[in-house]
Amino acid sequence: MGKYTDALKRLDKLPLPGPEGGDFRTKVFEAKLATPRVTTLLKMKQTLDLLASKFGEYPTFQATNEGRQPTTKELIDTYVEVRRAMDAAAKVTSALEVVKTAVEEQLADRYENDGLDTVKTDDGITVRHQPEPYAQVEDRDKLREWYKAEGLERDLNPAWASVNALCKERLLAAMEPMPGVKIFSKSAHFVVSGLKKTD
Repeated sequence: MGKYTDALKRLDKLPLPGPEGGDFRTKVFEAKLATPRVTTLLKMKQTLDLLASKFGEYPTFQATNEGRQPTTKELIDTYVEVRRAMDAAAKVTSALEVVKTAVEEQLADRYENDGLDTVKTDDGITVRHQPEPYAQVEDRDKLREWYKAEGLERDLNPAWASVNALCKERLLAAMEPMPGVKIFSKSAHFVVSGLKKTD
C-alpha cells in the first residue's frame, strides 16, 4: 500500500483521452491495439542496434588526433554525425515513451481488475502498481489569485522556454526584454539542415 492509498479512494479517476487527445494519445491508442513485444519493440531493438553500429563507421568519433587540433572539417563531420545520432536516439526515445505509456495504462487496468498491487516476475523483478495524485489546472486565474492571497507570488515562475520565446518575439519587434530579464547572444548555437540525408 502506498501513502496515498486511502486518500485516493475519495478521488475521481483521471480520465484518459482516447485517440482524439492529440498525436501522442493517438499513438498510445494504436500501440494498445498492437502486440508491442512482437512488433514495435522488435523494430526499436533493430534501430538501437543500427544506431550503435553507426558509431564505428566514422573515424571522427575516435580520439586519433595524435596531439594536434582537429581541423574545422573534422569538427563539422563529428558534429553532424553526433546530431544525426541524437536525432535517431530521440525518435527511439519517443517511440519507447508511447509503448511504455500504453503498457502502463493496460497494466493499471489489469492490476485493478485482478485486485493486485505487486507482481514479481520469474527472474525476480518486482512491478508495483502505485497510483499517485495528479493535479490538473482548470482555471489558471483562480490559482494565480490564490497564490497571491497566500503570499506565494515568488512561486509563480514561468517556464524558461516561455520566457525565452517571449524575449525572442520582443527582440524581433525591437522591444526591450521584460523587467528582470536580460537577453544574451549565445555563440555555441548551430542550425544544421539536411541531417536526414545519409551518405
